[in-house]
Amino acid sequence: MIYLNPYQERRKKQHKKKRDLIESVSKESCKKIAELGTDKLTMESFNQIVSGTSAKYAEKTMEIYELPFEQSVDQFLNDLMNYLLFNCQSVREFANNQ
Repeated sequence: MIYLNPYQERRKKQHKKKRDLIESVSKESCKKIAELGTDKLTMESFNQIVSGTSAKYAEKTMEIYELPFEQSVDQFLNDLMNYLLFNCQSVREFANNQ
């Protein structure tokens, strides 16, 4: 059995919280994007969906990322976009059509 020191254990928990947050926001955003349909999706509507969904989790994002607000939002949105590109079919289709 591998034992982690307290710092490693804390980082592991923080990583899991980040992953869970990204998955939650991604699933919610992807569902809304799919409901709209890629044929009606524009960059503006995409940004509104992702921003609106992310805004609901702003406080939690700052808490989990343990960074000042702007930095935590930037890092979160970067992580979220990467996750959406690989895990949301509608986003992949939209990106390929741009």
